Amino acid sequence: MRCLSYAHLLDWAIRHNLTGNPEFALWKSRLTELLRKVDSLVFDVAEGKKSDPDALDVEAVSSNLPSVVGFVNSRLDAFDCSPKAQMQIELAVEEIFVNIANYAYAPDVGRATVRVGVTDDPLTVSITFIDRGVPYDPLKKSDPDVTLAAGDREIGGLGIFMTKKVMDDVTYEYKDGQNILTLKKRL
Repeated sequence: MRCLSYAHLLDWAIRHNLTGNPEFALWKSRLTELLRKVDSLVFDVAEGKKSDPDALDVEAVSSNLPSVVGFVNSRLDAFDCSPKAQMQIELAVEEIFVNIANYAYAPDVGRATVRVGVTDDPLTVSITFIDRGVPYDPLKKSDPDVTLAAGDREIGGLGIFMTKKVMDDVTYEYKDGQNILTLKKRL
């Protein structure tokens, strides 16, 4: 905000031929100082590695969940995704990402990649989560007995159970040192 204010003052001074005033020099020096501290918004991509607009690479921490959900939703907005399907996808994305954040690298922190793809006939979204954490296939865990009272059930497993129920397909593979979990939902 200060950068914009100083730029506005400088522009005003130039338009009114007041560049010789001491305030002009002060505003110019303060703007120059501030600009050194402002991010350039230039993103360097490693040589030979192209940026993928359909993938988001983030630190696997729960505080990044809003960014992950926002990224997935931004991809879904391009398609006529029903509110019900979008809510189900958000539930599944939250469950998978939070599990990666809490367990894949514990007690350390690592990175996770979320890739979104869409195919036609039928229109289907695929959301793939990739991490280099501890190998773990959540699909091998048996489904909880939801007929039991909550206090009588074993802890854990309900999130992946709900994910399997709301998505059309959930697959897992461990390949090249990576956990790869893919969710699919017909739109």
